[in-house]
Amino acid sequence: MADPGVSAEVAALLAFAPAQLGFDDAASADESSFARHLADGAYDVSVGARVRVVGTLDPATRERLAARPEVALLDDAVTASGRVELRYWLKEQAVSITLHRFGNPSSAFHALAEELKG
Repeated sequence: MADPGVSAEVAALLAFAPAQLGFDDAASADESSFARHLADGAYDVSVGARVRVVGTLDPATRERLAARPEVALLDDAVTASGRVELRYWLKEQAVSITLHRFGNPSSAFHALAEELKG
């Protein structure tokens, strides 16, 4: 059954994706059992869980999970932008190398920088 808050394109993709990705989407059919598992911590990977909601979410689910602030219910409208969709899932990391120590250039640091570039 399609959620009225989901466009036809997203609904078609959601119907097609489970078989292609190799998982059963039966859990998404029963929102109350899914909310119960979230509240019990069954889906926690480390501390809490992040859930991407596609469509609408029952207010009772929000109330049930209110006691668990470490569970994030991400229910923004679905977009085609990877930057927007992946902002909650990816962690940005910057890597830099310093070619001196205390202001003194080091040939060992320069050699390592050239090795890493190559």
